[in-house]
Amino acid sequence: FPLIAGTSFLFSCYQDEAMTDFDYQTGDVITMVPSFNSKTDSVIYKWDDTVIGTEREQPFVHRFVVDNSVSSGTHTYYMQIFYTIGSNAKVSVTNSKTVTIK
Repeated sequence: FPLIAGTSFLFSCYQDEAMTDFDYQTGDVITMVPSFNSKTDSVIYKWDDTVIGTEREQPFVHRFVVDNSVSSGTHTYYMQIFYTIGSNAKVSVTNSKTVTIK
């Protein structure tokens, strides 16, 4: 059991950030595609600190449409991937992408 708790802590604290090479503007669609496997349970997507979607079926893809309500500047688009590692145990990995809106 201590191994599972340690693994859960290790996975849930991991965060990866990818910088984008270009800017987005109103009307653009930003697509996030997580890597997944047979243990992937769900993926929660956030824009800055707001949950904007939850995907529960493969391929867990999320598309965010930049509309007039999105302010210009730098934002963070997060995805938190949940994995089932036992009968009742889950761990998560958080990835983020820095997005610039013009």
